[in-house]
Amino acid sequence: MTVKFGICRALLGALILWLPGCVYGASLGEDARYCNAERLRASCPRQVCDRDRCEQYREKGLLRVSKPSAGYETACLCSGDYYYTDRYWRPMHRLSCVPDFLAGAVWVRTMNSDDRENGREHLQIELRAPARVFVAYDSRVVDAVMDSKSGEKSEASLPAWLTESPGEFEPTEKCLDIDDPDESQELILYQKDYDAGSLQAGETVVLGGNRARGFKYKGERGSNYVVAVVFDRDVVSTLDADGDGVPDSLDNCVAIANRTQADCDGNGYGNACDADYNDDGRVDIGDFAFFSIQLARSESGRAFDSCVDSNGDGKLTDDDLRFMMEALADESGG
Repeated sequence: MTVKFGICRALLGALILWLPGCVYGASLGEDARYCNAERLRASCPRQVCDRDRCEQYREKGLLRVSKPSAGYETACLCSGDYYYTDRYWRPMHRLSCVPDFLAGAVWVRTMNSDDRENGREHLQIELRAPARVFVAYDSRVVDAVMDSKSGEKSEASLPAWLTESPGEFEPTEKCLDIDDPDESQELILYQKDYDAGSLQAGETVVLGGNRARGFKYKGERGSNYVVAVVFDRDVVSTLDADGDGVPDSLDNCVAIANRTQADCDGNGYGNACDADYNDDGRVDIGDFAFFSIQLARSESGRAFDSCVDSNGDGKLTDDDLRFMMEALADESGG
């Protein structure tokens, strides 16, 4: 992907992931690069949220924060919610207006106390579906903000991990409005496409530290960004967690591969994950007794009930016995 960068004011950020194919603004031009806070607030609904869709993405495990290992958390945020894990007690650092194209986002709350991190691999997010990644930075950074102590303009610029190959992002005309003591501060979005492939072959998004080079505002040198992930509405219907070629939305056994979808008793649970042979709602000694009888029949060459053939290979083996014992142990808490 060819990326061209203009000068854009950015620092405190939010990362947003969106499926390719959506419509976004053109490259950021000289007249369009700055967020107009009043226009943004007037055109944005006061409450944009789709918690149900967000929770669906979380339950399906479409993303995971692998680094840092502590202090960060995923959440379904709406307008008015805090985007840091360590700033709940202050009437600031909240999303005051979330655009409708971010409804249903899965957010990763970061920590304000990480504001001086400057490494190239500070945050790592594992994706399990194709996504467009947006990084939103503070609109003041490359505006050569006046330093209150020296009275000189800073030579602030975006960090290398955001603007330089191989991780470069391109600017957009999209903005986020936040509740911050400095009313001039908004978040400008940068974007990059990721093709995560599938649940089995994911991709890791690596983002650097929070601090922008040369940035100084009223004597402060720290900066931050937060994260949000938005997946296409149809992505859940195409997911295939067990890789058996059957989408999760149609799979009668989502966690165990069963391409044939065999379901001998027609209860909606595939043989590959159904050890409740008498359909009483639990796996217990009664089901084990039934399995034992069928196993004896199989070993003596007689016909047996196909419901206990969990892997569908036409015979009862140690694999089927292991499945039965694991299901029994799970039911009993063993």
